[in-house]
Amino acid sequence: SKDNIDKLLFDALDAHSKNEYQKAIKIYSIIINKKPDNEIKSIIYNHRGMAHFILSKYIKAINDFSSAIKFNPNNYRAWNNRGMTYKLQHNYDKAFDDFNQSININSCQLDGYYNRALTYIDLENYLMALEDCIKVLNIKPDFTPAQRLKTVIQSKIFDK
Repeated sequence: SKDNIDKLLFDALDAHSKNEYQKAIKIYSIIINKKPDNEIKSIIYNHRGMAHFILSKYIKAINDFSSAIKFNPNNYRAWNNRGMTYKLQHNYDKAFDDFNQSININSCQLDGYYNRALTYIDLENYLMALEDCIKVLNIKPDFTPAQRLKTVIQSKIFDK
């Protein structure tokens, strides 16, 4: 029932927020087994993927993010999260594909551009990283991580 799923989701998010990731994963799995609609399934898979990610279970995380995308191809957060997981594994082509897809879905969000900037930095492509940083700051001028990153990038470009 919807009420039961809502209660379980509350419990899962509560466990997640208390860093009780194994417990959260168990509850997310129970919710998925109750076969909620695809929109909810996508959100739950994304959350469970994040819990796996935090536990460094990257294959499980990628599988969950991929399921989140399958159930809702417009879940740009799942695209970002899978992209970050690929970036961590140095699978840069797949990371860029996911960030680009996320940005195509929602061009007004920070994470796609910011994560793509971090990926460009890994590859020492500082001009492209700077471009993405500027896009982030155009959306949210007071976003401190991007302000700091822009400073670092500029020092790399101009202190050569």
